[in-house]
Amino acid sequence: MTNLYLTGLLFHFEGIHSNIFFSPPANTEGVIFDGKVRVSTFFIGWNLYREKHLALSDNRGSYDTSQGGMTDTQNILYEESKISNDLTKLFVKVRRQLKVKAHSFIPTKSALAYIGSTVLDEVIGNKDRTCTGETPFDSYFAPQNNEQHVFLTSENVEWLTQEIEGNVQNPSIYIPSTTTITGNNLVCYDQIAIFSTSLGASCIENIIWSTSSNIEIIDNTGASITVQTTYANSAGEGWIKATFANNTSITKNVEVGKPQTSKMVFNRYASYDFLNVRWNLLGVYYNGQLMIDKYLWEWQVAYSLIRQTSPYHSYINFRPNVASTTSIYIRTRASNDCGCSDWFGSWFDVIKTNISPCGGANQPPCKSDIIEY
Repeated sequence: MTNLYLTGLLFHFEGIHSNIFFSPPANTEGVIFDGKVRVSTFFIGWNLYREKHLALSDNRGSYDTSQGGMTDTQNILYEESKISNDLTKLFVKVRRQLKVKAHSFIPTKSALAYIGSTVLDEVIGNKDRTCTGETPFDSYFAPQNNEQHVFLTSENVEWLTQEIEGNVQNPSIYIPSTTTITGNNLVCYDQIAIFSTSLGASCIENIIWSTSSNIEIIDNTGASITVQTTYANSAGEGWIKATFANNTSITKNVEVGKPQTSKMVFNRYASYDFLNVRWNLLGVYYNGQLMIDKYLWEWQVAYSLIRQTSPYHSYINFRPNVASTTSIYIRTRASNDCGCSDWFGSWFDVIKTNISPCGGANQPPCKSDIIEY
């Protein structure tokens, strides 16, 4: 904002007031200039003239706020409008108020002679644009954050020195921290699994893929890979890693193969005794956790009725239908899209109660609600 003040006795010329704004975002209308000439007579203010200028941006967006080299035009105009004559300074004052000190001077896309999308605020630092053919340059350097136009830093001086010396360098690439590897959480031997990044299609040079030893890459397009387990019996934890040209990497942890009985442990809740003709609760922990909605569980309990809240929950209620204290064998197995685990089982003691068994010869019938699925 610039104010010019001239002082008089009866006629006071307050000055020229103006506001200058950035051009608006894409497909938006906004004020870019607002100016007025204001005077006062006998201490009453009047606006003799006022003008507004509007701008309607297209889908490219604002040149003023686009990524690229910045400059401080407003300060330059202020410095050039300063009054040097001491007598004039008694009557005229120039003031400024800057909310944003710099604006985009050379948009990144302009500097790269970019031939892709014309949208100025598009993020283009996440790919090698020489590889995609969107710039004619063999390589380029760009800082992760906007800097002053033609401002020298230790980083860009070092890059330029290497170029002068003829050393081949990769373009600047910055991978967003939100980038992930997309794909299934399970890898099987006889089923292919495809993995890519959330960045979408990219150049072959951009990504180097690697996997854990129990996973084999059977196809690599650069932008994505197709894998399966290394061997038919491969199982356990695995990982997929994508390493980019700037040496940053991201990793996705996956499960390999079918579930393993070696990771299963029975858990008797509250360590109470199992009783005959009573509902008892038993669960199996897989890799130290009670599984919910991950595997499909199958149970077999000798001489007992079984009910599960869900076949995808790794715990059951069972009711032994035995007349005396005895041992019964309980076993379970889990399955996923890769197949079924072996059976995991154990013997458990069942303590006799004074309640008679149900459902057998010369025994009372079982209640109709004792089996629930």
